[in-house]
Amino acid sequence: MDRRGSLVRVMKGGSRKMSRTKKCSIGLMMVVICYVLLGLNMYIKGTYPTNIRLFSRDDTLSTNDQGDVNTPVVIVGYMRSGSTLTGNIIQRDPATFYAFEPLHHLFSEYYMQYGRKFPDLNVRTYRPSMLLKEEAQYIFRAWFSCDFDFLLEKPYRYFFNFFKHGIKTKKLVDCLNKTSEAGIKGMSYSTLCTSILKKQCLKSRYRVIKTIRMPIHWLYELMSEFPTMKIIHLVRDPRAIVASQHRYSACTLRNGGIIGCARLLCSCMEDDVTMYGVFKDKFPGRTLSMKFEDLANDPLGVTQTLYKYLNLEITDSVVQYVVNATMSGNQPEHVLDSVRPDSKAIVDAWRKELSPFNLETVQTLCKYTMEQLSYYHFIKPYNSTK
Repeated sequence: MDRRGSLVRVMKGGSRKMSRTKKCSIGLMMVVICYVLLGLNMYIKGTYPTNIRLFSRDDTLSTNDQGDVNTPVVIVGYMRSGSTLTGNIIQRDPATFYAFEPLHHLFSEYYMQYGRKFPDLNVRTYRPSMLLKEEAQYIFRAWFSCDFDFLLEKPYRYFFNFFKHGIKTKKLVDCLNKTSEAGIKGMSYSTLCTSILKKQCLKSRYRVIKTIRMPIHWLYELMSEFPTMKIIHLVRDPRAIVASQHRYSACTLRNGGIIGCARLLCSCMEDDVTMYGVFKDKFPGRTLSMKFEDLANDPLGVTQTLYKYLNLEITDSVVQYVVNATMSGNQPEHVLDSVRPDSKAIVDAWRKELSPFNLETVQTLCKYTMEQLSYYHFIKPYNSTK
């Protein structure tokens, strides 16, 4: 009886293990099926990268019209960190071809699609999905190789309104406007204007991308593929960034208010600061960390450091632009305008803008990031009016 009973128990236990195994197998199959269906759905809607371009080593070492090896440059910053000003300073050199936020539309489409699928989940308060990484890398490769046929093939690969922020990419906007006014229609005018843009890109020794949407670790494969590629990591005091985002209505209640802004910002900065250390060791001489505060306090000095890092020559026109953008007293015309009446005055403006509670909240959420970047804790009296 004991043997028979133990045998029955063993058989029952085995059947339970088999049932659990079957359940796991079924669950795994369901995950695979969902993944395939999601990919098929993206393929049908044209939101999946169907025209994948493979780049050889010859492509990554391509030269411009003068025979110089091209240098891809990526400025990694954050919303309201001074990345637009930094990009504008670099693109004053005629040897550069500058792309302003080429991932804007890709991320907007992603937020829009997932916002419809999950209306109760605000995807903007989370880090970007790894689903975007591969396509983001292809977009960067296309900019580095001047492959505008690939970029303009899908609407989510470019944002036409942002072309006007580049000195050379603006030529595409001007060309399309002129041909449209002349009554030229069809593919001919589009091809003509694209060819003009491509010529501008191909003869430029530096292909520069400014982005607030690309995590540094997404650039690892590109740094390995493009042996001359360089990264500029632009940081700013998280308290100043959050205060500025709040001032421009980015920290809405739906986005979690100031707490939501601080949590997302410092999560991104923490990862980027950590990965920057890895990149600095892995790719010596190809990384530069900049603080916005240094740029604001000493615009010409930091510009000199920036140009030296990129092997660019500072001209009188570059100096004049930096002076006009940071010390002229001119007021910015819109939110993306990098002109500041007095850049030094905005460095510590956050001390007056953040309430004691919001200040302590940001400092708590961003404690690690602030320590890594040597931004010190600030105590504001609670009887302060703000």
